[in-house]
Amino acid sequence: MKKIFILTLTHLSDDFVVKDDAGFASQLTKFGSEEVILGGLGFSEDEITAAQNDAKYMTFCVKLQNDSQSYAQGTTKYKNLARNGNGTQVLDAFSVFPSETAPTLVAADIETRFRTNAAKAKSSTAYTTGKGETLQIVAVSTPFDPSRGKPTFKIFMDSGHPVIKWVKGGFDAVEIWVDRGTGYVKLERAISSPYLDSSALPAVGSSAVWKYKMIYVMNNKTVGFYSDEATITVYGAV
Repeated sequence: MKKIFILTLTHLSDDFVVKDDAGFASQLTKFGSEEVILGGLGFSEDEITAAQNDAKYMTFCVKLQNDSQSYAQGTTKYKNLARNGNGTQVLDAFSVFPSETAPTLVAADIETRFRTNAAKAKSSTAYTTGKGETLQIVAVSTPFDPSRGKPTFKIFMDSGHPVIKWVKGGFDAVEIWVDRGTGYVKLERAISSPYLDSSALPAVGSSAVWKYKMIYVMNNKTVGFYSDEATITVYGAV
């Protein structure tokens, strides 16, 4: 009688610090908000306030980056319209970049301070794994189940063309799909990140919104769920 062995793969996160900036800002906010736990682990009021200030400033920086990217795309479109027009659209007054009041300025290297705070918390005799999970300073281990995979990705521009960067994880590849205004079609099966979409750009002086989504590939078959849709505006170039 043959014995059947079932291998369960586990994805181990060796580092408790969230990699993406928005997630890291959220992690900092959660850590700083647990004042009672931090106090019980030996943190002074000044140390807790400093951690909260780091969280607020990181959150501010993430929002500023997102707003500035959207603003940059809008100003490029406005400049193209101002120079070339499109035959129908009226040129409205220029929208100035919105100003915001920055939170308390902190020193550089927020991540190192967060790691130091996490180490201090874990060194306390009052520390427990449960408290670490609440503070989000414990590495997360989750079963690797390909059927539940859902890609996450970001898009940025390089020389006028979209560049797509995703997290490969334990999968073999991703299928990238694009909608340029006529519905989704398969663009590429990519085995490494990032991927440059070098497709022809719109005519000079015009723009278009391209939409993307992707799904993981394993053992030469698509698995899991399609990612959330992401869009980016591309512009005609000489």
